[in-house]
Amino acid sequence: MDLRPAARAAQRLFTANQILFVVALVFAVILGSDLVTRQTDAYVRSAANDAVRVFLLSGLFVYALLFALMDYARRYWIGVALAAALVMAALIVLAVGTLIEMGQEAGGYVGNVQIVVLLLGPFFFWFARQLAGSWQLLRQNAAPLGQSLTAVDQRIRELAESLAGAGHAARPRFPWLGPTILAVSLSVIGITILSLLTFMGFATEPLRDSTVSKLAGDVGVFGLFTLPFWALLLQLGRKLSRPDAATLLKADERAPIVLLRSFQDDQKSVKRRSVLARLLFWGFGGRIRLEQAIAGELSRFGPFVAIGEPGERLPDLGAARGYFCNDEWQAAVLDWIRRARAIVMIVGKTRWVTWELRQVIASGKLDRLVLLLPPDKPAGSAVRRQLIAEVLSGSHWRGALEGIDTSHAIALCQKPGTRDEIITFSSAAPRQVDYEIAIRLAVYAMHAAGKPAMAGQRT
Repeated sequence: MDLRPAARAAQRLFTANQILFVVALVFAVILGSDLVTRQTDAYVRSAANDAVRVFLLSGLFVYALLFALMDYARRYWIGVALAAALVMAALIVLAVGTLIEMGQEAGGYVGNVQIVVLLLGPFFFWFARQLAGSWQLLRQNAAPLGQSLTAVDQRIRELAESLAGAGHAARPRFPWLGPTILAVSLSVIGITILSLLTFMGFATEPLRDSTVSKLAGDVGVFGLFTLPFWALLLQLGRKLSRPDAATLLKADERAPIVLLRSFQDDQKSVKRRSVLARLLFWGFGGRIRLEQAIAGELSRFGPFVAIGEPGERLPDLGAARGYFCNDEWQAAVLDWIRRARAIVMIVGKTRWVTWELRQVIASGKLDRLVLLLPPDKPAGSAVRRQLIAEVLSGSHWRGALEGIDTSHAIALCQKPGTRDEIITFSSAAPRQVDYEIAIRLAVYAMHAAGKPAMAGQRT
């Protein structure tokens, strides 16, 4: 299944939503300052202007609400379509009202139509693309599974909700230090954003030279220049606030989600889907580690755990780490595979990844396995595909692998209801969105297969 059309449509909508969320905040501050200072002289009251303001503010308000949701749910795509339609309606009313007014003043319409089209046409086209993208994702069909993406999302939500009762928060490795750093960094970032918005809202003449405006401007500028530091501190706080694998498995009663990978692939990264996250690092945070990119999806179904690299002082975000001696880690991996709800393997190029894959085959857990192929150079990707073919040549996946093209594959899993068919998720230029969608579809495939361990607790 080629994920690129759906992933690109989703990425465009996520990006537009975040941009318009910022626009909505700015509009809210400006309108709020107008109400406070009663600066409404420039606003001419008319039916057209009132309609434009109602449609525009309604659309931006919906975008602001959608920012908190930001996922693949059917209601999200419907909300984006509604918000885009409201803004398009505002643009249409604005264009018609402007044409009538300009026509009455100049006595002609042809030239005025061209001006209005040039000015408002690009905005209208941009929101029309959002509307079309939402419609595409609502109708997009995951052909190998025989379901639409929105139907898959609904089943995934039902599964996550059915498992939520058994999930419990675990004590962080650093119970005071981590949350404290997290709270300080979030507070500074929030104060910076609030100060900048306040400064913009107080830009009108009566309040421009006020003490509040000057203070907000100084604080906002200082926070803006130090924003990368606070963003890095935020990442540190998140790392310190996470539990280790042993603590997480003890607190969470659900069967684990096991990550198998080579330590060499820990830094494999993909392009983020969040524009605001890139802005926090002044554009240098444009990529996210693959493990971290899929952690949010997988953690909904069970404790997400992995073996930690020996000598690692502070693990990166993603799976909770378990640390074992050289003669203990293999036994731990075998125990996790036996208990796993799902097994996610980032296909590597080392002998220990080969050993782990052979153990999955020997335990009869191929129906719970998701193979991820990380972004790599052509030669590296070829080695990874060759490893898959060699190790799985003795399994019931052998015939299926011989008949498919894995040149652009990013994930593979077993087709529900079968033993000798697999589903290949592919993308020529994979990003975070591609892997998120692939993980969702793979989890759905396991759930649709009706395995008791997929819907139950520990065994």
